[in-house]
Amino acid sequence: MIISTVLEGESKELGATFAAIAREIVSKNRPLEFPCAVIGGGETTVKISEEAGIGGPNQEFSLGAAAGIDRIGSVVVVGLDTDGTDGPTEIAGGVVDNQTVNRANAAGIDLHACLDRHDTTTALKQLDDTINTGATGTNVNDLKFMLIHPTERDI
Repeated sequence: MIISTVLEGESKELGATFAAIAREIVSKNRPLEFPCAVIGGGETTVKISEEAGIGGPNQEFSLGAAAGIDRIGSVVVVGLDTDGTDGPTEIAGGVVDNQTVNRANAAGIDLHACLDRHDTTTALKQLDDTINTGATGTNVNDLKFMLIHPTERDI
């Protein structure tokens, strides 16, 4: 389902919204039955505070979704900039799944602190969850994907 091609707003909040949609699909089998894909596009933003690390809006979107999809089923969320560079970084975006929070905790990475500091690139690189495309020569839109597949316990 294409949810919207004109998404706007704070990136990490939109990530949390996608996670809420995933929880609804996994627990109630609505508004879609899984397996399914939720797709969106648009230009989300990041409000930079006094303390700012390295990151971009698609990375914040991805990490913003991570806590909400923690261990809920087989869920993957992707935030991707079509030009190949997200914010002032050399990476195109980030990918998280239902085990990202668990892996971050095991590695001693505080995802909430990374989001608060806008230091998402550092966290995603440490988790090996970056998307690296190089310059693509195009800038159509920022893309958001969420894939939901039933686990054995859901069948």
